[in-house]
Amino acid sequence: MAAGSKKLYLTMKILLFANTAWYLYNFRLPLAKVLQSMGHEVILVSPFDKYSKRLEQTGFRWIEFPLSRKGMNPVREIASILKLFNLYKKEKPDLVHHFTIKCVLYGSIVAKWIKIRMIVNSITGLGYMFTGNSLAQRLLRPITILLYRIALG
Repeated sequence: MAAGSKKLYLTMKILLFANTAWYLYNFRLPLAKVLQSMGHEVILVSPFDKYSKRLEQTGFRWIEFPLSRKGMNPVREIASILKLFNLYKKEKPDLVHHFTIKCVLYGSIVAKWIKIRMIVNSITGLGYMFTGNSLAQRLLRPITILLYRIALG
């Protein structure tokens, strides 16, 4: 940047949230690097898995967030939402980018609740709830659709 010129963008705290560290490492690390090169603070959030250490070794701040990909226990799911609420309140991100169904649903609802103005959602597939036909999936599918309407509406 030339002397005396000004940045054309603001620096932000950006939080990237996925349901596996593997996903962040393999598919979103280039995005994180570009955002960081632009001067943004980038925080990676996911449950612990064998790729968590690799994320930490990239130099990015990684926060372990317990989230069961296929869990359907209402008490645990509500607890996850409340933990996410506390995480977002503590970190105060300017922008959140959610990947995968639970992260999109829970993250968007929490982000709207605490008035995070910039929310980006990337739905990476149909997900477990829409690919099977078990009784639990059939019963929970309408609830999932309702949550999508709340989260994305």
